[in-house]
Amino acid sequence: MSINTHHYDFQIRVLITREDGEFVAHALELDLVGYGATEKAALDELGQMIESQLSFAAQQGDDSLIPFQAPPEYVKRWEAANIAALKHELQPDKSIKLGAKATIVTFSKQDLKAARHQKFQPVQPALA
Repeated sequence: MSINTHHYDFQIRVLITREDGEFVAHALELDLVGYGATEKAALDELGQMIESQLSFAAQQGDDSLIPFQAPPEYVKRWEAANIAALKHELQPDKSIKLGAKATIVTFSKQDLKAARHQKFQPVQPALA
């Protein structure tokens, strides 16, 4: 059985804005976007998007599928929001950073097919 393990550990800048009555969380290093009625909901959806992108790249065995820089205007907005936050100024945009740590384990299609046809072998629990 071949198991591939992929480890990711990086910082992601996120621009949070409010557009058309909902919050938008935009991961600048990945150019992924999450939407929600609240900041938390937008960040939760963004987290799912990031997990999906990492998982897809791991399945394809191609880490170059992960980094996609957001358009420059969003990076400039994040930088302006970050400077405003440091000065305690009000700004419609909000800048945050997320730390991403992920471990993704992948199996080949052949391994998954073989596992489906294996008989279950019960294991006796160990008593302490």
